[in-house]
Amino acid sequence: MIGYRPATHGDREWLWELKRATMREYVEAVFGWEDAAQRRMFDERFDPSRLRIIQVDGSDVGLLDCEERETDFFLGRIEILPSAQGRGIGSAVIQTILVQAAAKKKPVRLQVLRSNPARKLYARLGFYLEAETATHIKLIQDPAQSHG
Repeated sequence: MIGYRPATHGDREWLWELKRATMREYVEAVFGWEDAAQRRMFDERFDPSRLRIIQVDGSDVGLLDCEERETDFFLGRIEILPSAQGRGIGSAVIQTILVQAAAKKKPVRLQVLRSNPARKLYARLGFYLEAETATHIKLIQDPAQSHG
């Protein structure tokens, strides 16, 4: 069973290791990865008040950073431990967000590094291209809009 708990300052090291395990390969492909610099950025941006820890049967397996804004939901980050990937956890978490957003008639937006294969998951969940940058693809899932 999937559940959530608020992140705390005590989760900092676990969340840093989660980021390294889940994002290093994709960040490295686009920007390069220098551990000390990445750690500095992580520490500067660390704000547990907006993060939830994803749990399966009471065990921490990932991170969710999703913000409901005035006009949409923004899925800032979802990271699942490599050992827990491929079990439908990420899909279930995102589908829950999509249901909440649809109930409020709001789209869900996210951006993903061009090198990240999670793009395929987002496409399966109905996200489509909204914009592109040199490093990221910005996706939207908006049931109110048709797209081709």
